[in-house]
Amino acid sequence: MFKDDNEGKPDMTHTLKRVNVSSVFKVAFVINIALLILIGFFTILLPILTFGSLSRVMVIGDADARAALDFIGTAGALSTLCFYLVFVVFGSVVGAVYFALMAWIYNLTSGWIGGVKIQLIENGGDFYEEIEQDIKTKRSSY
Repeated sequence: MFKDDNEGKPDMTHTLKRVNVSSVFKVAFVINIALLILIGFFTILLPILTFGSLSRVMVIGDADARAALDFIGTAGALSTLCFYLVFVVFGSVVGAVYFALMAWIYNLTSGWIGGVKIQLIENGGDFYEEIEQDIKTKRSSY
């Protein structure tokens, strides 16, 4: 339980009893897309761009070898890009389904054992000021 240090203010402790599963799905989908695009850029796309251009520079002289390498490099880059796009979409859907399932399970268990307790501050309250006050209170109690 939260300590009642509201100094005469109404108790702002609430219990989160239900979570909207569809909103969790939407938010998780967007977050997963953003993270997978960011991770994929550094692990898939950036190496393709870097090493693809380096491989062209390394073949000097033979035009046929350079043409074959360009074709293989382009085909490899396109197939990797297609895999990357499928990976982002599939990974985002799977991640969003996972979080939506966790929200549904939360709704079931919160009915049995109670939900998560959260403490809200009233509008216009200074969040950092309350944290500093909590720290001072805890230091003075030692």
